[in-house]
Amino acid sequence: MVQRDASLDRLEHDIDIFCLRLLALRQPLAADLRLIVAILKVSHDLERAGDYAADVAKRSIILSAAPQVDSLDALRDMADLVRRNLVHAVNALLMADATSAWEGCQADVAVDRLYSRAFHETLARMGKDRSSPVTTAHMLFVARNLERIGDHAANVAEMAYYAARGENIPTLRPEVDDATEAHDNSSG
Repeated sequence: MVQRDASLDRLEHDIDIFCLRLLALRQPLAADLRLIVAILKVSHDLERAGDYAADVAKRSIILSAAPQVDSLDALRDMADLVRRNLVHAVNALLMADATSAWEGCQADVAVDRLYSRAFHETLARMGKDRSSPVTTAHMLFVARNLERIGDHAANVAEMAYYAARGENIPTLRPEVDDATEAHDNSSG
């Protein structure tokens, strides 16, 4: 994943150029225009998710060399969930499936809850074992990066909804903070 970061950057650039060329030369209307706008935005979200994934990969290499870490369950669960959410959101865009896009947006709540769980598990570990603050710091960064990838997956789902329906998703996306209290948040 670390080596693929530069190719993701190039792909985002190529997509931007292609979409701008389509806008200039084809002057698309309605659904075609919405799809192009969505793809422009989604390419940025996917590139940023790739940046976070590259950082997770780098930190995972460090963590794999660390002494046995016993509180990685929440991180593993988060990694699996954000991967599924990202694939789900991209598929919703490709299939122009507004219902699936809405579900993908709502799935971010589970990611936020896992982030809160991972954050608290890691802090509890830090309180019990003060011998590995570097390992703990890497775990906290991995959790935060996974949470951000989840936010980008939800952004992709929002754009998929927009492309399919021609309107913004009807509700603000809920977010769960570190205290596990849900509140509305329109930014991702």
